[in-house]
Amino acid sequence: YNLGNAYYKTNQLGQAILQYEKALVIQPRFEQASENLSLANSRIVDKIDNTSRKNLSSFWFSLKQEAGVPWFGLMTLSAWLLAAVLFAVFILSRNSALKKAGFFAGSLFLVLSFVLLYLTLSTESDLENNKWAIVTSDKADAFTEPKSGSAITFVIHEGTKVRVTQRNGDWTEIQLANGSTGWVQDGGCTEI
Repeated sequence: YNLGNAYYKTNQLGQAILQYEKALVIQPRFEQASENLSLANSRIVDKIDNTSRKNLSSFWFSLKQEAGVPWFGLMTLSAWLLAAVLFAVFILSRNSALKKAGFFAGSLFLVLSFVLLYLTLSTESDLENNKWAIVTSDKADAFTEPKSGSAITFVIHEGTKVRVTQRNGDWTEIQLANGSTGWVQDGGCTEI
């Protein structure tokens, strides 16, 4: 976070954004890093509209990004413990109304715990499988193929966040938020 602040003050937006993103990977709810990231992102050249996301998928993506694996893990354990307590009430209670309430509430929390477990594992998988990078050079040309002679698909500038989809030697295939893909030579982007 502090390194990001130093880069921001020296007008190195790409490096500043990279460091703020790294801070948010470590601590997803770090408010100052999030605010400084928004401020740095407001100064970048490329304003890429995320037109490919639907509302529901955008909601789930935001929820998983914001909450993170530790929060989902804690909620999963809490739901399992609550389900166990409610099933204990079902087994140990002599009152039939309390037995029914314990069984149905316990079942509900058991189902909820499996949904939360899925979200925990899905969030962890997203963190492991989705590699993100920040353009740290002034600009980077994205080619149609991983070779210098191919056509340029688009040009991206310092500070733009891209998803790394694959590597081929010293070339990296990237995807923009709007779905456009291209190949950039190593050195143009730095992984978060």
